[in-house]
Amino acid sequence: MPLAISDQGSGNRIEIDAETMETSDGSIVLSGSGNLVSIAHGVSLQNASISLGSGCALVIGQDCRVAALELVAKRSAHVRIGADSNFTWHTRLYLHEPGRIEIGEHCLIASDVLMTISDMHSIIDRDTGQRINPARDIVIGDQVWLAHSVTVMGGSHVGQGAIVGLGSVVTGTLENYTLSVGRPARTIRSNVTWDAALR
Repeated sequence: MPLAISDQGSGNRIEIDAETMETSDGSIVLSGSGNLVSIAHGVSLQNASISLGSGCALVIGQDCRVAALELVAKRSAHVRIGADSNFTWHTRLYLHEPGRIEIGEHCLIASDVLMTISDMHSIIDRDTGQRINPARDIVIGDQVWLAHSVTVMGGSHVGQGAIVGLGSVVTGTLENYTLSVGRPARTIRSNVTWDAALR
């Protein structure tokens, strides 16, 4: 069954390659207005569950394989996935507030990865009454490998070629070509790269 689109608003732009539309499955629901969905040629979406509110954008570059993507973007939230990136199974991208998640080209996102730009609830300073946990963007560089069950929190930046180990929690900046593990993730080796093929 092809990808199911439910456009419940107005002024939404949906630009999905025809072959991608036919060979993918799942649902895209646009509950508001002024959204953009742009999915390029050669993309395979399997068991997708994508929900956009208003003023949101989803852009997926060509030749991506994206299995069981769960995307929730409420308002003025933007997601960009670079070409030739591979999502193994059930990646959750949560943007309950305005902000962005950018994922580079040639990335490998393993099963059960979570990226969230906010805590989805406010933490308040009792003296000032001010919120102290605002939403913050997430940027994943090119050729990044996030292993099984990695969590990436708002404000994180994962540099090009970086590897993040099993079950790690990313809370800040990880430099290019590093191997990081832990909760929170800490770099344990630098000047490394990776290859999907075993050698």
